[in-house]
Amino acid sequence: MPEMMRAVVIARYAGALEMRRCPVPRPGPGEVLVHVHASGLCSTDLHLLSGRQPLGELPRIIGHELAGEVVGLGDGVTHWQPGDRVTAAIDVTCGQCRHCRTGETQRCPTMRRIGFEIDGGHADYVTVPAANLVSVPAEISDAAAAILPDAIACMYHSLINQGKVGIGQRVLILGVGGLGIHGVQIARSAGADVLATSRRPERLALAEHYGAVPIDTSRQSLETEAASFTEGEGVDLVVDNIGTRASVRQGLSVLRPGGNCWSSATSTRPSRFPPCASSRASWRSSAAAAARSRI
Repeated sequence: MPEMMRAVVIARYAGALEMRRCPVPRPGPGEVLVHVHASGLCSTDLHLLSGRQPLGELPRIIGHELAGEVVGLGDGVTHWQPGDRVTAAIDVTCGQCRHCRTGETQRCPTMRRIGFEIDGGHADYVTVPAANLVSVPAEISDAAAAILPDAIACMYHSLINQGKVGIGQRVLILGVGGLGIHGVQIARSAGADVLATSRRPERLALAEHYGAVPIDTSRQSLETEAASFTEGEGVDLVVDNIGTRASVRQGLSVLRPGGNCWSSATSTRPSRFPPCASSRASWRSSAAAAARSRI
């Protein structure tokens, strides 16, 4: 095992990502050491670099989408062996509080996150709690496995666990970047009819390729297209991957009575619901909530 490794760190906010030589971490009790084979660069990393989301003590090794191979075991780890291919759930929680015991681990009061408050996967090696590991089968590549805990699990949780999407439902996905394009595929595989928005033709073409009806919001009216798509009824579910006040307002405006709006976007500004949207949300019994990724 080498003593030193390469790592990408944030040393100061509003600066640049830095490549540094850092000591290889040693796994503590209940932890494993993972040799990182793939680490996804997420747009959230740019928010971290800007300081919009504080990381605590700097410098910090970022990277919350990782896959690799177990190469070391801390005391008490018995269910993993060197050579196992793994990815890792992002949230490190206590496992003992009320929220953890009821499956709402994203609400754990002591939660820390890999690549945020804990050093992450933009490095040759990373230590991860054994409880966070997920086995990766041979048919899934390291690159594909790395994005499972974030871009895919977040959309799966929003659409399937929370949204209960199924056959014949009408789903609107606002924004088809890294999250949204997986949302299109998940919703379509569950049998839903899908609308997808963007202002970028290449993203709309990809969404259409995966079975969505594309809406170019730079030149098309979302309200008009949604009304036509649903014969005036409104959509069953909105998943907002944009997270602006305008997108929240737009999403609420096209919901059917009893529809739901879920936000999977990163936003540091509070959303403000205009009087018309607030009354419509109440009238339609809409539920706006944040869906965090869980595996």
